[in-house]
Amino acid sequence: LLYRTSLHEEHHRLLEAAQSQARLIETILEFNQRDNAPKEFDDAIQATLRQVNEAHKKYKGFGGTGEFTLAQRKGDNIVFLLRHRHLDLDKPKPVPWNSNLAAPMRQALGGKSGVIIGADYRGEIVLAAHEPVAFLNAGIVAKIDMAEIRAPFIKAGLVSLLGALIASFLGAVLFWRISKPIQEYERTQQVLNESENRFRNLVEGAIQGVLIHQDFKLFFANQSIADMLGYENSDEILHLDSLLDVFPASEHANVIKNKVSRLQGDDAPDFYEIECVKKDGSAISMEIRLSVVDWNDQQAIQGTYVNVSDRKKVEVEKELAYEQLRAKDQLYQTILDNAPGPITLKDTNGQYILVNKAFADRRGLSVDDVVGKTAFELWPEDAAVQYWERDQEFLKSGNTTEVSSTTTDPEGNTVYYLGNKFPVFDSSGKITAIGGVHSDITIQKKAEELTQISEAQLRSIIDNSPSEISLKDLQCRYV
Repeated sequence: LLYRTSLHEEHHRLLEAAQSQARLIETILEFNQRDNAPKEFDDAIQATLRQVNEAHKKYKGFGGTGEFTLAQRKGDNIVFLLRHRHLDLDKPKPVPWNSNLAAPMRQALGGKSGVIIGADYRGEIVLAAHEPVAFLNAGIVAKIDMAEIRAPFIKAGLVSLLGALIASFLGAVLFWRISKPIQEYERTQQVLNESENRFRNLVEGAIQGVLIHQDFKLFFANQSIADMLGYENSDEILHLDSLLDVFPASEHANVIKNKVSRLQGDDAPDFYEIECVKKDGSAISMEIRLSVVDWNDQQAIQGTYVNVSDRKKVEVEKELAYEQLRAKDQLYQTILDNAPGPITLKDTNGQYILVNKAFADRRGLSVDDVVGKTAFELWPEDAAVQYWERDQEFLKSGNTTEVSSTTTDPEGNTVYYLGNKFPVFDSSGKITAIGGVHSDITIQKKAEELTQISEAQLRSIIDNSPSEISLKDLQCRYV
């Protein structure tokens, strides 16, 4: 009877220890991923494994053979991530997945939570609690050799047998032998309690809030969740009538539905964002990650809460800034599109990054059709080569230059332009773009040509006239 009682108690202690460690590792991973400087998810995983490894180096195990193991499945092998207490110690060897070894870890890596008696990585028969660790694709096992559990009771049985034969001589020895396994059991319990307390202290001091409840009756709350919700301490939260008191009434139906589905093993979101209600009635945005845990031999739900109100505020501000920037861009584009002459901005590779409507109309295209293209995609090759060579000369000098150009509009008419080409510099003084503002001088150009033609015709008439023709100024001088 004592042996069965001890085994039953050991069963629950190991399971609570394995689940507590798994939840703590998941909490550390969330902290590394979300509350430190922005990282890639793989970096957060590596940081978490380093922290767990460092903590584990200082932990000698419990009892004579008790230890925690953490592992991942990689291909056809079980790869252990923490040093072993036995056998290969600081350099644990992988175990083939299909072998008869590491049976508890195989259960954990298969996503199962519970307690079994089976062979560990050494082949020793152990009592082991196994628990999957979310997001690490890992499993954790808390185990102790069955030989250690049985040893005190085997010894006690032998002593009892001997005491029955020579009771008068070995009465004192019998008492000592019976008390020794109880003391060893108590020491084992003490080690497990100390381990549980260490993890409880870590959860208490975590930045994330933690709540554990059964049927919405709160059993555990850390100080972080009390601070987030505006309560003086965690006891205030534990005295709430129901967990539902921290959610607005509009969310109660969804929270209840998800809780029922989760406990029944049906699909329910494990991670989502929700509005919570603070003590003063104000709202706070939270991200919640939920999991089912064992609490006093019954299923309970643990929630890890992260305050994302500041992040949402930043997102709103960013969206507002984006809308303001887009409005400014539209305003600037409207101004550009109403300018009578072409306006362009090209990068140093000749790609148009900004143009106005007047420029796009020269090729019978829209502004969007032009942006991103080069002169070689818009103009005949000879003209494009000429524009490219001019740009290269301009990039060497970097001086604002007056330029003239001739092109053909979509109707085939010759169009004349005169404008300025100017550099755009970055903060280091390097040219990053070439700007151009041009004016259509076709009318002036044609007027000049007509004037030249008229003067030539007049001169021809005068030179070929049979009569004398002269022109004097007011001082009677021939002009």
